[in-house]
Order: sequence, then C-alpha cells, then structure tokens
Amino acid sequence: MANWTGFYTLTKREILRFLKVWTQTILPTGITTLLYLFIFGFAIGRVLPEIKNISYLEFIIPGLLMMSIITSTYSNNSTSIFMFKWLNYIEGILISPLSYIETVGAFILGGIARGIVIAAGVYLVSIFFYDGTIFNPLLFLFLIIAVSLIFGSLGLITGLWADDWDQLNIWSTFIIT
Repeated sequence: MANWTGFYTLTKREILRFLKVWTQTILPTGITTLLYLFIFGFAIGRVLPEIKNISYLEFIIPGLLMMSIITSTYSNNSTSIFMFKWLNYIEGILISPLSYIETVGAFILGGIARGIVIAAGVYLVSIFFYDGTIFNPLLFLFLIIAVSLIFGSLGLITGLWADDWDQLNIWSTFIIT
C-alpha cells in the first residue's frame, strides 16, 4: 500500500527547497540565458546569415532551453541527496515509512518541477529576443519532462555515489557542461 502522505510531503519539501532559495536556483539561470541571448543571439547572431530562413537566434534558443533544464535538474537532485548524506539526514528518510520507489519518485518529481519552472523562465526571457511560437506545445512539455526525468535520475545517482564535493561536481563540470 502506498504512503501518499509521505510521498506528497517529501515531494513538497523538494519543491519548496528550490523555491525558497530562488535567488540561487532560478534567478542565475535566467540571467545566464539573458546574457547568452544578448551576446550570442543578438550581437553575434545579427551578423551571421540566415540558413534556410532560420536565424542564429532562433537556432540557439532550444539549445539554451535544454542546457538550462539539464544542468538545473541534475544539480537539483544531486545536491539535494548529497546534502541529505552530508548532514546525516538520509537516515531519517531511509527509516521513514516510505518505500524506495516513493522516495526516489519524490526526488525525481522535485527535479521535474524545477525543470518546468526553469523552462518557463527561459522561455519568458527568450520572448524578449524572438517572437516565434512553440510548434507543438505537447511535444515541448513531453521533452521537458523526459529530459528532467533523465537528468534528475542521473543527479540522484551521482548524489548517492559521491563521497565529497569534488566527486559531486566532476560529472557536471566535465561531462554535462
């Protein structure tokens, strides 16, 4: 039998954790996207010719969106689970009446929630530079959720594996980025 109350509580905790420190989790992504769009899209992109009626700015926006989602969902889950281990809080989670699937699911849903918030923020920032629309909104939402699920899971695995901060950051520094 599922423990929906515990699952909901842990999911809510994970979402509120990144919303509480939004100046560290959400704002930097918006500023980075703004800088990328201004420097590469606006300054350099207007000099580059269009290829098959696609401007350079239109070309880089999906990449910036996915890069933001990948890095934020990965770091959300890897940092969260690593902090649980580092502060010896993980023992409380492991002895709670949650199954492993419920525990992992709550962490993954927290990462997906952050991915959706980041995607919305990046899209809002990109509207100021490009007035294009989303071709297929359902496919767009599916890809955001799928990428968040994959990289949130990788972040969770890395957070469980890492023994110190260097091991935690090696994957995001050398593989993901």
